[in-house]
Amino acid sequence: MPDNTINWGQGAVENTNDWGKGKTNSANNWGKVYETSPAGDTNIEGGLALSITYPASALCENASNPTPTVSGNEGSGTFSSTAGLVFVSTSTGEVNISSSTAGATYLITYTDTNAATATFSLTINNLDNAAFAYSASSFEPTGSDPTPTITGLTGGTFSSTSGLVFVDSGTNTGSSTGEIDLSASTIASYTITYDTTSSGSSVCPNTSTQTVEIALAGIANNYSMNFDGSDDYIDAGMLTEMSGATQFSISVWFKYGWASGAVFKSLFGNRDASNSYRGIGFEFGKNPISKTSSFYLTSSTGTGAVAFPPNTFTSNQWHHLVITYDGTTAKGYVDNGTALTSSFSGATFTVTTNFSIGKDVGSGSCIPANIDEFAIWNTALTSTQVSEIYSATSTNLTKDLTTVSGSNLKYWNRMGD
Repeated sequence: MPDNTINWGQGAVENTNDWGKGKTNSANNWGKVYETSPAGDTNIEGGLALSITYPASALCENASNPTPTVSGNEGSGTFSSTAGLVFVSTSTGEVNISSSTAGATYLITYTDTNAATATFSLTINNLDNAAFAYSASSFEPTGSDPTPTITGLTGGTFSSTSGLVFVDSGTNTGSSTGEIDLSASTIASYTITYDTTSSGSSVCPNTSTQTVEIALAGIANNYSMNFDGSDDYIDAGMLTEMSGATQFSISVWFKYGWASGAVFKSLFGNRDASNSYRGIGFEFGKNPISKTSSFYLTSSTGTGAVAFPPNTFTSNQWHHLVITYDGTTAKGYVDNGTALTSSFSGATFTVTTNFSIGKDVGSGSCIPANIDEFAIWNTALTSTQVSEIYSATSTNLTKDLTTVSGSNLKYWNRMGD
């Protein structure tokens, strides 16, 4: 009907009621579509649906705080969540992971200014349980190789600070069992780490540590003897069991104040002044500034000495001294350091006078010093055995010298213990 002025039911460009038509330039409600009539009908809004998205649906309890992406919102809005989750800001939705309770799933809701809502499910997982423990915190090198008990997630990997060796990996890393090769490891304290990353069941990788010491067993050592430098010394007898020995070792701990005077001070010895000073002895020089010291060995079949550099020994400080002779070379070890050596063949342990500690009967005078754990063997100790003696000594403990080439131990004075 070309003259129709109401135009109901037509697609109209300029009708005044706008019923039933698609309209793009209406003064009201741009971008909306009406069905039938303006009264009591449903609006279908144009644009994107409201949504929120976090970087991941599951995070570990040590993760960085996540912030969501919001789409299709009208104006600014507010975030909320089920109990246990904490926001840095309810305006941005940034989650405070460390302050939230781990081991739970949270329903996060965003509400915009038009009261439209969107939700997101976020799980915060606990870190893997990486707990493990060895049966003790200290082990001897000669003991049985220890394996830890894993009370947390199994299937992880053990590693350690340098010097420790694991049985299965042969190094200080990459062990699946954590079993320690005690004999191959260096005497020291170690931090051992267990990491769950390699476990097939790992959700949130984690680590834990334990400090383990590999140490030599010690025995009680509560006393030393103080020698006054005037007339104090120990007469150890003739030591006939050492007579003619082509090999020997002497170990002693001492603290010397380095007295000045006109004579040498002797730590020990049995040199016979009436018999060309045959025997052994250790002397400190007269000068307290240069602090020289020497070991002497004199016999009818050979003579030699080990001269220590000036200031080898610090005044009033405990030092460990070991002298060894294997028939061709004399060595002097100080505080487990590199041995000083002196080569001379054919000398023997000569016994013509009593052996003294704190004095050399044939040469020098009594020494003002503290002396402890004096021992003599009729064999040349190895550098490893010297290290064992030194390393096992600590506060109120010392090495049981019967375990160091025990059958060759001929004299041991514990100086009060």
